[in-house]
Amino acid sequence: MSGLEAIGAAASIIGVIGALKTCIDLLDIISTARGADMELENLLVHLQWQRIRFSCWVQETGFTEAIVQDDERQDMRDSDMMTLLPHDFHRGHILSHIQRSVANMNMSLQAARPTLERYFPNQASSSGSWRKRLDRFLNPSTALNGAVLRETEAEQLKLGLWARIRWASGDEKELSRLVDTLRKYNAELADLLPFYRMARFERRIGRVLVTTRQLAASMADIGLNNNTTSDVDAGEVGRQYSLMARLLESRHETDALETDSPKPAEENSQRALAALSTASRYASRVAASQASLYLRASEFQFDKHGAEGFRTQEFGFRETSPVIIEWRHYSSEETRETLSGVDARVHMLAMQLQQLSALAHTGVLPCLGYFHDEKRCRYGIVFRYPGENSAASPTSLEHRLSQDQPRHIRRDLEDRLRAARSLVGTVYQMLSVNWLHKSISSSNILLFEGDRDSHTVESPFLGGFSLTRRDNDLEPTDL
Repeated sequence: MSGLEAIGAAASIIGVIGALKTCIDLLDIISTARGADMELENLLVHLQWQRIRFSCWVQETGFTEAIVQDDERQDMRDSDMMTLLPHDFHRGHILSHIQRSVANMNMSLQAARPTLERYFPNQASSSGSWRKRLDRFLNPSTALNGAVLRETEAEQLKLGLWARIRWASGDEKELSRLVDTLRKYNAELADLLPFYRMARFERRIGRVLVTTRQLAASMADIGLNNNTTSDVDAGEVGRQYSLMARLLESRHETDALETDSPKPAEENSQRALAALSTASRYASRVAASQASLYLRASEFQFDKHGAEGFRTQEFGFRETSPVIIEWRHYSSEETRETLSGVDARVHMLAMQLQQLSALAHTGVLPCLGYFHDEKRCRYGIVFRYPGENSAASPTSLEHRLSQDQPRHIRRDLEDRLRAARSLVGTVYQMLSVNWLHKSISSSNILLFEGDRDSHTVESPFLGGFSLTRRDNDLEPTDL
């Protein structure tokens, strides 16, 4: 076979492979288009589920009363609003995180609104004052009952040919991303609840599902065959409420609550937009008077000592105060969507570190917040020196052991036991808030010593948070 014949044969094989790939892609699009009705219905059930979780969270945290009082009293001050919230939410960094999460949820819903309206062009916008819309949003079962009285013979949603093609070409991914985004922020908001409120929070959600027969049945059905989104709790919810759904399907006592007709789920998303906007404005107002986690890179000057290039820790100054910056690097190929997830994880980490460092006898340096260094694709988490030891120079436990061993220095046994107990308590407190540390070693334990030749051991502080993550199946260890 000549060279030209070999090239021709190779080109033919490549052409056949390309044609096969095109056919497979077309078949995938056709398959997606055929199941568009069912997939759209499933996604709307997930959207309704996230709306209910958020509405129950708003009621559990007391923000509902604060919003209503703010509307009724025009002269209400920020300090008056704070008294309406549980004491657990009075910290500035918690309010800042709530404001950030709610604003991002609202932004995601606003961005997806044209896509939702594309499939529900005849849905009228919510009417009435924002107080009435908020009441409907915070009482899902009442809202559904009202929808039943107005619309007892709703027709099953049917998509046309072009709508199916449009769904398969991109709308499915957009709505799936919306549901995953809402799920992620709902999970972060739920993590802010104290442990003694979690059981009541879940019971509140259960009461809503008990009075919402169709949603409970839909969650059970999707939970058993969940491939639409990465909502990992859908399977657990489906198993948890499958028995309840079967009992409710018997319709012995639920005919007065709902009929078999499907409910306009998009109307619920309209209510969610209004309520999220209101909650976002309120949280912004309260958080404005509180300390923010986000810092500016221009506030810091860095030490020029040490090797240049990639590093995970650096020393510097904020004005005249010495600080330690721990870097969390990310790939320069991150997209805007994935980078927003990175930003949320760093914000959550800084918030947890600030909470831990505020506790007494915790071996975590006081966390001031974080900043974004876009040029070098990294986030800097900022810590200040502990207490009055701003003049002490930090050294790692690894370095201290390597210096003590040649000189046969033995540190005081009681101090060593106290330091070990402090580190164990710090790790325990991190695990208690569902945060995992993958890099606990002597190189990531800092000591602030005034006298290098002393035989005592100063209080140790845990560092190396570049390899930490929340205890979540979908949470990556590295950014």
